[in-house]
Amino acid sequence: LYLADEDSGALWSATRQPTMAPPDEYRTLFHAHLAEFHRRDHQIETRLEVAVAAGDDLELRRLCITNESGRPRRLRLTSYGEPVLAPPLEDERHPAFSKLFVGSEHLPDLGGILFTRSARRPREAPPVLLHFLVDADGPCDAVRFESDRRSFIGRGSDLSGPAGARSDLSNTAGWTLDPIMSLQLVVELKPYEQRELCFVTVAAASRRAAIEIAQRYSTLASLEWAIGD
Repeated sequence: LYLADEDSGALWSATRQPTMAPPDEYRTLFHAHLAEFHRRDHQIETRLEVAVAAGDDLELRRLCITNESGRPRRLRLTSYGEPVLAPPLEDERHPAFSKLFVGSEHLPDLGGILFTRSARRPREAPPVLLHFLVDADGPCDAVRFESDRRSFIGRGSDLSGPAGARSDLSNTAGWTLDPIMSLQLVVELKPYEQRELCFVTVAAASRRAAIEIAQRYSTLASLEWAIGD
C-alpha cells in the first residue's frame, strides 16, 4: 500500500516495503489473528491491520489514517499486488507464460477488479480473485484501477517508486502481458481528522461466488466482525 502526499510529493508505504522510505516512527505488533503496522511520516499517522477472515476466503488490509497537522492534507492511496491464480511451482517455472492466462474485469458496483484465469486443461477450474475497497460509505465506486504492470511502474522506475503511486491510474482492465491488481483513491483529511478504509481481496471458485462474498463484506462493520479479536 503506497501513500503519496499530493502537496509535497513525498511517497512512502504503510509498511517498510516496498518503498523503504525511512519513517519518523515505526513499530510492528503480531497477534494471534492479525498483524499491525504502525508508522508516522510527515505528520501523518497510519495503522495497518492485516488479517484473514475465519469464515470466508478473504484477506483484509484495514488502514486507519490520522492527519496530525493543523492544515488540510490530500493523500493518494494505492494498492498493488500480482495475481497468479496457479500453483506456485507452475508460476516459478514459466512466469512470463503463466501470466498470459490471467485477465481482469472491472466491477463498477463494487468499485473493484476481478481476475480470472483461462483453463489450460479440460478439467481445470482455476480460482478467481476479487480486489475492492471499502470505506465508511461502503464499497468505493469512484476508485481508479490498473491491471498492467508496465503501465503502473513506468519507464525507468521500479516498485520502490512507481509512477502509478504518484499519478492517476489508467483504468485499464482486460488481458495484459504482465497483470497486476491496483486500486487508487485520493483522500482529503481536515486538520486532525481520522479516516478508516479497508482493502479487501477475495478468493473463490467462481465469479458469482466471489461477488457474493464481497457483498457480504461491503461495510466496515462487517469487516470488523470478520477480523474479530
